[in-house]
Amino acid sequence: CHNLQFHFTYFTRPSEESLGLSRSSWFSLYNPSDDYPLPRTSSSITNKMSLALVTIFLLTMSVTGYDHLRRDSNDPPFRILHIVTTLAEYNNGRRKTIRGQDRLQELLIPVLKRSVESMISVPNWEVDVYLICGFSLRPERKRLVIDALPDGVGLEVWDNATPLGYDRNDFTVIQPITRCLARQHRYVLKDKLNHYDFFTVFEDDMLITKEHVTNFIEMSHEIERLKNDARPGSLSDYRDKSFHGRMTALQLQRVIPGFIRAEVLKAESEAQDDAGPIPVDHEFSSGIVHLNPAVCCRFPSEYNAKKELFPADPQPEDLMVWETSVKGLSVRQFPPSSSLGWVALQPAPSQGWKNTGLKSGEFIGGYWSGEDGDFGHEGKPSSKDPKVFGQQGGFMASREQILFFDTICTGAFLPPFEEPVYKDDGLYRMNVEFFSGGFQLFGDGKGACNLQRIISLDPDIFSKQILYHSANNKQIQINKQRRIRMDDLLGQLNTVKKRAELKIH
Repeated sequence: CHNLQFHFTYFTRPSEESLGLSRSSWFSLYNPSDDYPLPRTSSSITNKMSLALVTIFLLTMSVTGYDHLRRDSNDPPFRILHIVTTLAEYNNGRRKTIRGQDRLQELLIPVLKRSVESMISVPNWEVDVYLICGFSLRPERKRLVIDALPDGVGLEVWDNATPLGYDRNDFTVIQPITRCLARQHRYVLKDKLNHYDFFTVFEDDMLITKEHVTNFIEMSHEIERLKNDARPGSLSDYRDKSFHGRMTALQLQRVIPGFIRAEVLKAESEAQDDAGPIPVDHEFSSGIVHLNPAVCCRFPSEYNAKKELFPADPQPEDLMVWETSVKGLSVRQFPPSSSLGWVALQPAPSQGWKNTGLKSGEFIGGYWSGEDGDFGHEGKPSSKDPKVFGQQGGFMASREQILFFDTICTGAFLPPFEEPVYKDDGLYRMNVEFFSGGFQLFGDGKGACNLQRIISLDPDIFSKQILYHSANNKQIQINKQRRIRMDDLLGQLNTVKKRAELKIH
């Protein structure tokens, strides 16, 4: 039944008020001459074959690289599809939200508007929006979204997108599987893959700016350069126990820029009193430096016309993180010839290695923050520990990166989601954290991709890898001792880096 819903909801053509997405952008399964919004064929086999052919075609295309940052006016535009998934039109009061709050109007629309306006400010960048709704978006409410978007920004809406499935106990009751609304963006990615250069895929309360995208592209470009210049490496290579120096192409293919979610502390909220045993050191090579919260978390005054919902001028000490800490992080120095320099390695399967299915030659070594005994006899936390894993609330990637994910993941990244890795088209026991938060991309469980995220320890770049969780509810929901000031985390990582440098010299 969820497949039937997919045919009749997902394939529905946008109405005439949908903006900017030309008929030529429709996937090859559609017949433009048809009067009804159905696929050209109802055969699932034919659909899968068509999708597979498009994937094969894309794999044969040459990688275009990341020169989009330096395009002139005569070049084709750099096309971004910003995919946003929203479960509820109004908050239900759970997770310390305000019951009855108009989430669409007071949260989604301002965050979407701010994100899109930031991205289209880059010359020759074009942005379209794809909104995946777990509810029916009425015409008058859809009009609010359209009116908020800048001219020339396309909008497509998939409403009532929550998949249907059987009750997991006796397979007799069909019901909405709300946790798998987060799965639906994968169908959008596959449908739109050959029409856009880059994709940002996030939950409705995540602010994404041009700084996030440009920095991600630049870091990805540098990782690709290093990979192309590196020796291939072998699965049987000795396990890498170093935390500096050259890496093999086999290692580098799994490296990707990461993000850390943050909130802006409200006046009535507090972070933890004690940052822990590792000192906070903000003395960098250029002097005393703190993170720049304006990059990730600042909302100009026009977004606060109705209510003071968003921070107009957050300070470094205002940013709070709750799902990572220095205890879960390691540091590594990339070769001196690389602009990446020192980075933090976010929790990843390669840090556990033996239980991941990775071979010894794929392991990426790092200098753990607890190497000098700051945590006593406590070992490094599991990469699965929700207190340190660092859910992102989404991801971004180029077309080529998405195709690579689909190749390297132990379970399909793009549909179809088939057995033995998936059951019931990926609905059985999969959740938001798997499809959206990062457990598939950066985890080591069933169907995982085993990617290693890196965060730059350059304060300017570090600030571009912070994502603002604009719902600002975790600071109320999460225990105070887990609320860590982001600026303290940067200073602690700087301490760990300096200790690692002494071990090199």
